[in-house]
Amino acid sequence: MLNIAICDDENAICNQLENIILDISPKYNMKIEIDIFYTAENLYKNLLNKNKYDLIFLDIELKYMSGVQLGKK
Repeated sequence: MLNIAICDDENAICNQLENIILDISPKYNMKIEIDIFYTAENLYKNLLNKNKYDLIFLDIELKYMSGVQLGKK
């Protein structure tokens, strides 16, 4: 299973990216679980709780903590 996190403050972007990923997953015969976060702070709290992701899509410009700042943490 591939665990993916998407972090973007725009709902439409999250939905679009999630749909793209889910559309191609059958081609590779992979089970994919996607968690969506609308703030970097929520994703960071989730990561502190020992949740792990194989792939994280981060928006660069977020309201309080940027995707770059989160990536550095």
